[in-house]
Amino acid sequence: MGKRIDDIIEKIKDSLDVAKVLTTKKRNAIKDSDFAVPGKRKLPIHDCSHARNAAARLNQTHGLTSEEKRIARQRIQRAIQKCKGK
Repeated sequence: MGKRIDDIIEKIKDSLDVAKVLTTKKRNAIKDSDFAVPGKRKLPIHDCSHARNAAARLNQTHGLTSEEKRIARQRIQRAIQKCKGK
């Protein structure tokens, strides 16, 4: 039952767009595939809040090639679309 309540609280937070703190420990636990740029582990998109933040921060992110930015933009858009489907 505790897990279900936690899931409900997360959905409420997402709907309110509450800023989330991502500690180093939590960031390290995120799968590479849950980043907009998996090879460099930049721009986490593992939840709705971070996906929206990644969209806002993409152009401010240093060290990406044009191709990496293009792919990251596509990955971010897909993550945001999944959020809208929830």
